[in-house]
Amino acid sequence: MKISFECSECQKENIEFIEAGYFVLKRRSKIEKEITIDRKYEILCEKGHKETIIINIQKFQLLFDMGVKFLEDECPKEAVFNFATSIERFYEFFIFLIMCEKMSEKDNKNGKIHEMWKEISKQTERQKGLFIGLYTLIIGDNDFIKFEKTKICGKPTIVEFRNNVVHKGEIPLQKYAKEYEKIIYDFIADTLQKLRQKGIDVVKFNKNEWRERLGDAKKKTVISYPTVIELAPEEKKSIIDRKEVYLNYINKLYKND
Repeated sequence: MKISFECSECQKENIEFIEAGYFVLKRRSKIEKEITIDRKYEILCEKGHKETIIINIQKFQLLFDMGVKFLEDECPKEAVFNFATSIERFYEFFIFLIMCEKMSEKDNKNGKIHEMWKEISKQTERQKGLFIGLYTLIIGDNDFIKFEKTKICGKPTIVEFRNNVVHKGEIPLQKYAKEYEKIIYDFIADTLQKLRQKGIDVVKFNKNEWRERLGDAKKKTVISYPTVIELAPEEKKSIIDRKEVYLNYINKLYKND
């Protein structure tokens, strides 16, 4: 799967003004890159313009979006794998968010959170344990336990379902993958709403995160697009509504090989 960009310098050069407030691009400069999890792209157009582009979304949003696209293309196994990875990366996001919120700015700058993460970055169960502890501390309910015990179409729990697909090579039915998609979406979206209600500034954390990824790049651009899972909506929307918005837009951005 690829993503398409346009060189911002070429856009400026190719603008033709028709009348006040209206213009057209005489020629477009399209650059394609393979999608990567770090969401940072170094582009070089045919005219030699260099630019660093950051996509302003979190890892869990990107992975969930890819799962939605796979499901739309009737590839349920690939979709489930992306949804399963999305929830794991949401645990990571939650951990960094809460620790950045609660630790001093000095400790954050000294890299203590990143040092901690290095110790558990390859150990999913330890990440999950830390997430459960922080979730209980900040959110204060047992919805995570209910979430893990949720059954797919009345059969296996989501944990069993995920393990069967990821580790045992099971190919899930489309309807089971759709149910799994909805369960994952609801838990993440509900948790983000609870964070908002607790006064946790998700938007500020997200902004600091992409600034860190940009580093000291000379020519830099940050772009956004409507993801299925919104970071800080005023109210939770149904997955059907969010998928419609995402899928209507995404074909302009992504291009399959």
